[in-house]
Amino acid sequence: MRKLALLLLISIFFIGKGFTQTQQTTKFENNQLRISAQLVDCSDRANGIYIQYQALQFENKTNNELKVDYYKEMWFNEQCFNCEETESNQQYNYNITLQPLQVKKGSCEARKNRSMMVYSKHLDFESKSKLTGFNIRVLNIK
Repeated sequence: MRKLALLLLISIFFIGKGFTQTQQTTKFENNQLRISAQLVDCSDRANGIYIQYQALQFENKTNNELKVDYYKEMWFNEQCFNCEETESNQQYNYNITLQPLQVKKGSCEARKNRSMMVYSKHLDFESKSKLTGFNIRVLNIK
């Protein structure tokens, strides 16, 4: 009975956190910068929203401030959604400033910060659109 109660308590703790995570994958790396992504399931129970994202993490590997300009290319249902840099796709250009040795990471709590998250799919209903791949193209590092 104690084991069951402990298991129930642990389950409630993780469910209450509102997200699950998977292992990080590196999307870009050089001697200055590492960009990785981690699949996260975000739950906003109060608003009935359950969405899966790729949370981005930016790591400054230097002792200098970095200003990074980047572009998110996304494939939905095996077709590139925004691979051509058109005027309408400029909304997928982002920039971030990192202090020396700083790490910035997207999270469920900050999912409205589109620069740090990549939409994957809805978890609460069957969506016709699902992220099947994405790339972070670094345009400039200053």
